[in-house]
Amino acid sequence: MDKKEDVIVDLNVPKDRKIIGFDAGTMNLVSAFQNSKGEIETKLIRNMYLPLEKEQVSLTELSNLDHVVDDETVYIIGEDAYRLANIFGHKVRRPMSHGLISSEDIDDIDVLSMIVEQLVGKTKNGVCVYSVPSPSVDKENDITYHRGVFARIFSELGYTCIDFNEATAIIYSECQDENFTGLAFSYGAGMSNVSLCYKSTPVLNFSVARGGDWIDDSASRSLGTVPNRVTSIKEKNTDLSNFKVGSKKERRIREAITYYYKELIHYTLDNIKKKIDKDLDNVDLPEALPIIVSGGTSKATGFLDLFKGIVEEHEFPFEIKEIRYAADPMTAVAEGCLIKALSEVE
Repeated sequence: MDKKEDVIVDLNVPKDRKIIGFDAGTMNLVSAFQNSKGEIETKLIRNMYLPLEKEQVSLTELSNLDHVVDDETVYIIGEDAYRLANIFGHKVRRPMSHGLISSEDIDDIDVLSMIVEQLVGKTKNGVCVYSVPSPSVDKENDITYHRGVFARIFSELGYTCIDFNEATAIIYSECQDENFTGLAFSYGAGMSNVSLCYKSTPVLNFSVARGGDWIDDSASRSLGTVPNRVTSIKEKNTDLSNFKVGSKKERRIREAITYYYKELIHYTLDNIKKKIDKDLDNVDLPEALPIIVSGGTSKATGFLDLFKGIVEEHEFPFEIKEIRYAADPMTAVAEGCLIKALSEVE
């Protein structure tokens, strides 16, 4: 569990109410809450699982593994599922795909419900604001079912729940000094979400159906390897300014990763330029905007410098104040959802 000691939200919240913000991410699920000192704390678990029949594993073995159990099956979850899948060359199962609830496996939603319960617990008087993505401009997708499933999960756990746009949540957590005005990019695993807000009012929200998974899948197809292997290499100190490190095979994977990272950034910036030109043709934003970059996919070394360089190739109809990372790209969405939840309770 991580603690952010420098973030304190001064709101009077009833002691008997459990207030949480929740980032419902494709790769990671993150909850945020206030401790007794008013500081924001977060808890994260990988949104994935590996099913095993009960007779395949002993209670002694399970004692060292993060897991949930139903009547017939043991599900290894989170980081343990990811590591075991890599060790044995299996493809880990994931309840979400392309930013939304997956339709691939009948067990997905049941396992997701158990993982969420382990992360946030049950309550009798809770409030939860959870993130939802924007519809994609490059793919027909509908968030209605996705929104409803998470609402049902939290309701069954005892929470009154409110959905909140993923990228707008970053503005809430990172742009308080700018009066909640800014342009946020949330580079997740399943999607890349974008939000432009002025004084907490969303001006433009959209997503593209590409993210970290698109990088992994594209690189794995190019090199004839499994996506898990690419993900593992990508998360081991990937430096987008120098892919010539590691073994020969690793260097080939890192090279492919670098090319697809560049393409992803170009793709999101090209699409936001099109959206602004189309939807905000007569809108005059009265001040320079900070650009906030967040999401697990953005954590690769050199990402921000690469992003800044590609931004310079585009012309936007507003002045850019600065381009900066979220304080914690992994938890910014959950923290923004918590701030929204606290403001709703207030």
